[in-house]
Order: sequence, then structure tokens, then C-alpha cells
Amino acid sequence: MNNNDNNNTTILVIPFPAQGHLNQFLHLSLRLATSGHFSSVHFAGSSIHILQIISRFQGWPSSSLFTLHIHHFPLPPFSTPPPNPSSIFSDHLLPLFHSLYHLQPSLSSLLHSLSSSSKRLIVIHDPLMSFAAKQALSLETSTHIQVFKFICSPCFYHLSFLPNKTSSDLVLKQFPGCLSDTFLEFRNSGHDDKDAVEDGFIINSCEAIEGAIIEDFRRAKAGKRVFAVGPVHPLVDLGRARRSEGLFAPSFPSLILLVHTQIWVCTKSGSDPHALGITPSIQTLPECLDWLDKQVDKNVLYVAFGTTSMMSDEQIEELAIGLEKSEQKFIWVLRDADGGDVTADEQNADKRRRKLPQGYEERLKGVGIVVRDWVPQLEILAHKAIGAFMSHCGWNSCMESLSFGVPILAWPMHSGQPRNATCLSEYLKVGFMVRDWEHRMEVVSSMVIVEVVKRLMVSDEGMEVKKRARELGEQIRVGVSHGGSSWKEMQSFISYIST
Repeated sequence: MNNNDNNNTTILVIPFPAQGHLNQFLHLSLRLATSGHFSSVHFAGSSIHILQIISRFQGWPSSSLFTLHIHHFPLPPFSTPPPNPSSIFSDHLLPLFHSLYHLQPSLSSLLHSLSSSSKRLIVIHDPLMSFAAKQALSLETSTHIQVFKFICSPCFYHLSFLPNKTSSDLVLKQFPGCLSDTFLEFRNSGHDDKDAVEDGFIINSCEAIEGAIIEDFRRAKAGKRVFAVGPVHPLVDLGRARRSEGLFAPSFPSLILLVHTQIWVCTKSGSDPHALGITPSIQTLPECLDWLDKQVDKNVLYVAFGTTSMMSDEQIEELAIGLEKSEQKFIWVLRDADGGDVTADEQNADKRRRKLPQGYEERLKGVGIVVRDWVPQLEILAHKAIGAFMSHCGWNSCMESLSFGVPILAWPMHSGQPRNATCLSEYLKVGFMVRDWEHRMEVVSSMVIVEVVKRLMVSDEGMEVKKRARELGEQIRVGVSHGGSSWKEMQSFISYIST
């Protein structure tokens, strides 16, 4: 545990419980906790989502989790309707999102405890958890509390809500229907309070990707500090780390015990995990990584569409046929979207084996593999065999892919993804669009998939895109290295909150 007696600054991190957000918040927490500048870093959320992010932990040494104080709070039961393939947005998660208000008493108690025992308390929260910022600043001890939003999406997405603050075509372009009315109602009901109380913003983006748009964002947020520190995930030889350390690792204050292929999560105090709403979850060792070890460098297409979207049976069949006929090596992650409780999902999931063409996987032997469980995406994208990524273009996936120099076949589903995809394909030119937003309700045919896969993987035009992606990846990695732009931004943030 990090106990820096020279600086009694405490950090409390409060993520939003969607995998892409949880992932980025955990990476940021570990960056801060391992910096050695703070007395303690706390990570707080519901019990089921603490289990979710710990069970999917990747990219760091196992010992790094011991640098965090992890707080898990119960949520009351909530309905979890199945994901709807015909829905643009992941509205099946809205019952979970609305239940987050029930975290307020537990968070209030934690905030009171930390603020009373700290010389300075820094609260870093997701924009969709803004009620926590208001709670913090309502305390009698709020004079030594500072609040920051950590933004898990690019500046150009947030500027799209402030179109008079920039002249960028990427910001001004319209993408109607990317958010459902029901989600907008949730967002506008007080979960995102328009920056009223924040001292500043931390952004998981960087100069190499957004350039002058970051300065436009700073001007739009005049009076607030802005720190563009991305990417926050580690940039290491993950394959070597996996082999030397093992995939599953103990955490603090939760303890993960690997017994054969079963992981039981217990509290540090030894409480019954069932009393916390935490039940055993089955984990499968990632055989796909072993398969990648046997492939030629830059020769494999990785296909995955995030944790909040799913495709219709008709689209899955067209994609399956297209991948097969492209004659390219591939790994395809075919799984349902996450529900409100991923542990329950894994125990009760329909693995969708029936939805692939008859004999499909037998025909794929030696060419491709289909994975139906969660996979360590960071490790896959860092693998030398990966040559491209067919993605929904969530910002977490974009940052991971670009940082390792992997070009993207863009297939946006909802939210900021259409704008992200446009940035990649039209502005950065590090990928191609599989399906543009105007045709989002149409099924992409197998022939279109064959064409776009071959265009990136084997054509001369594709080679140029791969070259640009490699160069951009190098610039991003330089940015987080000592003396780089993102490194300086992180050091500036650390200095700002600790002096």
C-alpha cells in the first residue's frame, strides 16, 4: 500500500459502470497510485461492477492492484432485460443506470470519512456520476476538496455539443440518432450536470490524435484546467508479461483465487461472497493468445464490437460468410452485450453457437477462431500477429488500437462511435469504414465485408493505411514517454493536485 507521509493528498475515483468506462478509470487510478505522490488512491463502485473490472483486469503487474483501496457497495435488485439486437443504443442497461442513485448514501459516508482524514481530497468522477461531485462539495469540509471529471471520450465528441466553440468539420458534422431518447432523458435527469462544480477535466486523449481540437476544448472550458493525459492504459510488452506472471492475479482488498478454471471473489475480511451479491464466475484461459503466437506478424484481423452492442442473427451470418470468404486469418469475439451483472450473464449466457453457419468452425481450422467469452483485448491488440481491428469504435478500443499502431475497420453502433469512426477513416486516415452511419439500419452483406477486409489487409491502399497507423502509434507512444506531451500533461495534473 502506498503511504506517502510527505503528501496527505487522497484521491477518490468514481467510475460509471460500463466496461469501457470502468477500464479507463482503473487504468487512470493505477497510474496515479503507482506515481508515489499521494497518500492513498481509492476506487469506489457497486459490488457487481468491482467484481467485473477486477475479473477483467489486464495490462498491469498483479502487484499494482495492491496500491489501491477498493470500496464496493451493494445495489438493490434491478431488472436486466436481454440486449436487443434491433436497438441502436444499449437501452437494456438503463435499469442499471437508474439504480446508481442508490449508491449515494454509501458514497456520502465514504466521502465524509476521507475528507475528514485528509489534508486534501481529490474526487475524480465520470461525467455520468456527477451526483458524487455535488455530494462532495456539500460537505462541511469541502474547502479542501477539488473535483475533476475524467472524460473517457475525445474532445471532438464533447465539442459537438458546443458547435460555436470550434470550426472543425469533424465537430460540426451531424450524426442523428446515435443516442436514444431514453438515454438522453437519463443523462439530462441530473447525472451529467454540465461542469458546474468541476475544477477541471482529465481527458483520455492526446495531441497526436486531436491536435488543435484539444486547444479548442480548453478555450471552450475557459476557467477550468484541462489535462490531456492519454492513453492511460499501459504500453508494454503484454505478451511477455502474461507469460512471466500469469493471467489471473490477486487484488486488494478483493482476493481472486484461481482453482482450476474457477475464480472465487472474497473480501479481504473473509466475508461470504454471496452476502455481497458476488458469486463464483467461470473464466477460460485465453487460448486465442496461444493461437496468435503461431501466426505470421501483422497477418491477423481481430474482430470485436465492444460490450454494449450486439448484432442480429442475419448480420452475424453475413459477417461469418464474409470473414471466411476473405481468406484472411482472424479472431472473432462473438458474444452477447453485457447485461447489468456480467457474472450472472456468464452463468446464464446463451453462447450463440447456433447462429453460425453449419460446419463453420470446422471449416475455419487453421484460418480463424471464434471466441465466445470476454477476451483480454489489450493483450490481443499488443500482439505482433495482429494486423488490423474490425471495431465498433468505442473510444477505449480506439485508443488501445491506435496506441499499438493497429489500423481499424470501423463499424460504429451508437453514442460517440460514428464520430470516432469518421475521425479514424476520414481525418487520420488510419482505417476504412465498413458501414457508414447513414446506412446504420441496413445489413452489411458478406461481399461488402470481403471487399473491405481485403482492401485493408492485402491491397496497396491498405498498406499505406497500415503505415500511417504505425506512424501514429509511434507518435502516441512518444507522447506518453518521458518528456512527451501526454507525460507532461500527467505530471502537470499531479503537480496541480498535490502542491
